[in-house]
Amino acid sequence: MKFLLSFLFCFSVYCLVDAQPTPIVSNIVNPSGLCKDADTLYFTSFTEGTINQKVITESTTSYITIADGFTDPFGLHKKDSLLFVGHRFGISQINLSNDQFEIIEILENVNISDIEIVDSYVYYSAWGIYDEIWRIDLFTGEKEVVSEGYKTPTGLVYWNNLLFVADNEGNKIYKIDLNSDDFETTIFYQMPSPNHLTVDGDTLYIGQFAQGTISKINLADENPLLELVIDHGSEVTGISAQGEKIYFSAYTDFTINKYCPEVISSIHQNQVVPFSLYPNPSTDMLKSNQFYRNSPYLIMDMQGKVMQKGLFQHKKVDIQTLPSNTYIIYLQKEQLYAKFVKI
Repeated sequence: MKFLLSFLFCFSVYCLVDAQPTPIVSNIVNPSGLCKDADTLYFTSFTEGTINQKVITESTTSYITIADGFTDPFGLHKKDSLLFVGHRFGISQINLSNDQFEIIEILENVNISDIEIVDSYVYYSAWGIYDEIWRIDLFTGEKEVVSEGYKTPTGLVYWNNLLFVADNEGNKIYKIDLNSDDFETTIFYQMPSPNHLTVDGDTLYIGQFAQGTISKINLADENPLLELVIDHGSEVTGISAQGEKIYFSAYTDFTINKYCPEVISSIHQNQVVPFSLYPNPSTDMLKSNQFYRNSPYLIMDMQGKVMQKGLFQHKKVDIQTLPSNTYIIYLQKEQLYAKFVKI
């Protein structure tokens, strides 16, 4: 028996359009380090020596400065209510739990580019004299060298017991096995001027300073390939990624930007949608009585996240790889919507 889907939309569904990076902060001199926590972005001004804050749900491009007086702040990492800052003269800790933003120095007299926190350790890339990766125990204050032999170590990011290091002038990304006794270090990828790194799930995002680009690599692949995501033009420094959204600092543009490959907007429909699918629910295939020739489609979950895309061909769409859930399919050319359940 065929269960045709033709229903009243009494809730919001989603339409998607192409997008370019959009400035969400402007007039910030040489923005550099960046990290995101919930709806708040924290970022540095490398030249002005400030630490700044932006609530991303605000519609203006303004921001507030929460701390200043740093020299060349680059690295940022938030842990609980503490914001760690790597700068030319060490690592500082800012307490965000009160309006005073108390600052404590946890490491001095070392030129720091980036920092990453794993358990009780702060890992940091030391520029200049050292050009090494170190770590300091937050509880004991003990320091030790983790890895050496870099030209200009910059970005750091942690994933699955591995610490990835961007060596800017060495034109390489290294990975350090933190579980090995001697912190085994190997070359992971070779590319021009990698600068900043971030991870979202199994995806490693890489900013290339001189090229003004952001690329990504699936770390779960046996033979990972580099894929260009953004070609912005201005030097890319800090990056934060979550789902489809990427936030990044554009050093010479004086902006913090948001990028989403498909910007989702809400449309309220109070009419019958002339688009029927069967069977519904379905385990593997959605079919239609209408012939939509090579029609591009998107399948989204109920939060608007794109889960699958392709061409609607031969009156059917394969949904076998989708997790069990409720979805909306959108035919872009015909601008038709339908809701279905994958079981």
